[in-house]
Amino acid sequence: YDEAETWLESALSIARDRGRAQSPLVARILTSYCVLERLRNDYDAALDRLDQADAIYAVRLGAEHPDRLGLRIHRASVEKDAGRSEEAASLLEGAVAAFRARDEGASPALARALDELGALRTREGDRARAREHLEEALAMREGLFGSEHPSIAETLESLALLDARSGARDEALQRLDRAAEIVAATLGPDHPRRGVYRRHQGNIAYLEGRFAEALSHLEAARGILEPQLGESAAVARLYNSLGMVRLSL
Repeated sequence: YDEAETWLESALSIARDRGRAQSPLVARILTSYCVLERLRNDYDAALDRLDQADAIYAVRLGAEHPDRLGLRIHRASVEKDAGRSEEAASLLEGAVAAFRARDEGASPALARALDELGALRTREGDRARAREHLEEALAMREGLFGSEHPSIAETLESLALLDARSGARDEALQRLDRAAEIVAATLGPDHPRRGVYRRHQGNIAYLEGRFAEALSHLEAARGILEPQLGESAAVARLYNSLGMVRLSL
């Protein structure tokens, strides 16, 4: 993250030095900065970056322009991570409606909004609407990118968590296996997302009472997540899962 910040600061400096402080380029850099702050769990800073980006876009773009709708999706992600699910759902529903009103068909941003909205509905227990959103997101992403793109793994993860909550745990494990295969082939075998998928698999096996299997998944996740993420929320969740499994053993 520190290295990412160095590159982003350099990009901002170059753009501003060339008189482009209010350009869409700077807005895009600020949006990347929002993603970084979100990963650092600094949600106020992330929202501030989005406000700066939107102020630039507002001068040039209409309220329903795809770039500004994309900022709504980023804002929803921050609100979700900050625990403000209602605000996140409202932003995502508004973005989906606006994309549909444009009647431009499939787009990466719309697919992401549907995926995020489906994940929120899963948390809320609205499984029917969650599955509707997630299956549409999966079909849209497959149509846009094919079946081996990292975004496909994201939606498979969301569907797996929905399956697990619906009692279809074998299907959930199969989806997570497929997601892990896609990430290994496209982003590398040590990418943190593979570790997160293995953690999910460990949690599902734990719920089934298969504690040895759960421990195997979680230790595999540990081997990926600890070196990559260190002291982070993802590793803390992993330790919690490991503690529960070891207690059961």
